[in-house]
Amino acid sequence: MGFLLLVAAAAGAVTVPVGKTTTLVVLSSPRVNVPAGPFRMGASTDELKMARGLCADELRGGGALLLELGPRCGTRYDAEAPQAEVWLPAFAIDRTEVTVADYKACVKQDACRPAPDVGLGDDGRLPVERVTHDEAAAYCAFRKGRLPTEAEWEKAARGPGRRIWPWGNEWQDRRGNRGRVERATPGGDPSGEADTLEVADGFAARAPVGSFPAGASLYGVLDAAGNVWEWTATIFARDPPQSATRFDPRGPMLGNEWVARGGSYRSPPSDLRVTRRLGLSPSERVPGVGFRCAYDDEKSTP
Repeated sequence: MGFLLLVAAAAGAVTVPVGKTTTLVVLSSPRVNVPAGPFRMGASTDELKMARGLCADELRGGGALLLELGPRCGTRYDAEAPQAEVWLPAFAIDRTEVTVADYKACVKQDACRPAPDVGLGDDGRLPVERVTHDEAAAYCAFRKGRLPTEAEWEKAARGPGRRIWPWGNEWQDRRGNRGRVERATPGGDPSGEADTLEVADGFAARAPVGSFPAGASLYGVLDAAGNVWEWTATIFARDPPQSATRFDPRGPMLGNEWVARGGSYRSPPSDLRVTRRLGLSPSERVPGVGFRCAYDDEKSTP
């Protein structure tokens, strides 16, 4: 038996036809608000131990010799410690990574550079990649935003508590677009790049943003584990920002690399943890490196 249903929406009431099966899709806001307050930033001693063990398991699964395990997994994650409670003001952050279509719109407005390596002919739903740090910052300025600080990115991805991945403390496939450690496959790709791709998550390379809703953080941030690494507004240093201050840590003023977070479609689960840090040259165009924007006003709207 059909019935009439009126749904209040931002653009006014929506009338659902009588006598038909109708599916209503409620679109989420493109940004999420993260409230002011404290959170635990960085990895604890136990979390680092777990990360090293996971790294070793991944390498063994990829056929690595035991001799290779120590150098790769031993000090790889040391820059994530110490763990400390830090306080951040309220901010907003994009729910998903910036897409090819988003970036193309900025190029059309002459606010972003039309660099050929960025791949503006790709599927518009995919996260944009191969952008430099300056290009990412320029796009966020076009959106009246900015790149998130490293602390903001981690709080949005981790939420309250001590989650290792955005959804919890156990890795679960189909909650993030991941890769795997490089494997020496006989007769395989000489560059090793193909051996880092993983199709078990449903995508060999980049996935359309928001493809893994079950992997959302408690704040509603999507794709914080995998898909593309994300530039931040923090300069990389061996000692992380929380080691210097507990209030709105922003990192050093000078340095040669900027922090990227979140891992990519080429990264194994050990590199998709919310505390994983990577330093990259700001001028590099790296496959699997993109970004999302942050905004100072938690009430801001697109």
